[in-house]
Amino acid sequence: MTLDNGTTLGEFRIVGGIGGGAFCEVYKAVRIDDPTAFVALKVHLPNEKTTPRDFCREIENARLVHRIIPDGSPEIYAADTASERPWFAMTLGEPLLGTYPLDTALAWILRLIDLCIKLRDLGYLLGDIKVDNLCLIGGKLCVIDFTALIPVPLAALGEIETGSPYFTADEVTFDKDFSEVAVVHSIAVTFAALVRRELPESY
Repeated sequence: MTLDNGTTLGEFRIVGGIGGGAFCEVYKAVRIDDPTAFVALKVHLPNEKTTPRDFCREIENARLVHRIIPDGSPEIYAADTASERPWFAMTLGEPLLGTYPLDTALAWILRLIDLCIKLRDLGYLLGDIKVDNLCLIGGKLCVIDFTALIPVPLAALGEIETGSPYFTADEVTFDKDFSEVAVVHSIAVTFAALVRRELPESY
């Protein structure tokens, strides 16, 4: 993590690190005027693979997804797209850790399928589905990563971020051939991961 506890972004103060990936870092933060109000802060991580403009597109995607499935994605409280490192604040969810009973995991996966169908019916496919990109908010499964929200008909396939190889269908990894079948593949692997949690060290 590159930002220290106590760092302020807008009306928020960072109190701890949550995680992140190649494109961003996620922090736990509080509102400066209300230290009991926690949020998740997603901050762009400068690198060769993504630009601040790319990250700002995720902010737009996050707002779009919340309009489509407000009970299936975090609310976006604030964002700064003009900063050197763009960021946005969203509802802090409960991560999915460990393994879960079959009936619990199945209920979550059925909900994930329903969320994906709602997005598909309005012209979008959700890419990069995996356990780390899901959480519980108010006891409901929610999607918390919007980097790979793909419009249908598909945009230039060569520009699609394939996501984590362990959860990604081979045709996407090698041929950039993204489709509803690839979404189903990622959902199935996510289901297995929730039940068994037998993931490689690097995925």
